[in-house]
Amino acid sequence: MSQEIPEYLKRVYKILSEEPMSIEQIMERLGIKRSTARRYLRELMKLGLVERIDGKYKSVEAAPPKEKPAKRFEDRVLPEDKAFFFYKGLGLPYIMSIRSVGQLLAAVEKGFVDDDAISYTVKQGYLQEWLRRVVGANELAEKVDELKELEGAELREKLVEAIKGFLG
Repeated sequence: MSQEIPEYLKRVYKILSEEPMSIEQIMERLGIKRSTARRYLRELMKLGLVERIDGKYKSVEAAPPKEKPAKRFEDRVLPEDKAFFFYKGLGLPYIMSIRSVGQLLAAVEKGFVDDDAISYTVKQGYLQEWLRRVVGANELAEKVDELKELEGAELREKLVEAIKGFLG
């Protein structure tokens, strides 16, 4: 477990690594109230360190592996309110929304967005900000930052290369 996790959560995680427990067992073992136990468990579940199965909590490492494979970046589709829009200029957005890195690649590679919109959006840093804050693709955002000085077809080509390199 990471050093950034508070000690009180580490204590709960440790006992759940030993054996699955009900909330009552956790309360008894740690000498804490139900509301406190619930709060700790919620925090650990949000971190992906604990899961609840058949009324008992267990550390994820002690749990059987999940069947569902992790989604790749190009498969992750964001909700509409987190979508990205290219702009041709101040207050001039494209109608098309981009809700994944895969859609971003398709829009740029297939020419759905013109060179001026790509250039404006990259130079203003809007694309990089969306990649960092919404998508969580910091590495790709850094690569796009390096392209700010490029224009036209060269910018499009290098942006496509950067996205493809990121997606693998």
